[in-house]
Amino acid sequence: MSTKAKPRPASASPRNTAATRAIIARSRPEDYDGHTEFARMSPAERLAWLDGAVVLVESRRLRTAETLKS
Repeated sequence: MSTKAKPRPASASPRNTAATRAIIARSRPEDYDGHTEFARMSPAERLAWLDGAVVLVESRRLRTAETLKS
């Protein structure tokens, strides 16, 4: 089994471009300081990692918003 991240197809998760850009804009250099092995990843692996991070952050944001509504 390969340990390399595989890029997901664009259809794998719905995307909100504005939300994605906002999350990436809020990221800091420390977010990519090596503990994620980001420097060793290929460009495709980096994009896949960022995509997963954005999906995680957005899902948590939505879950928090739903919790606050109830």
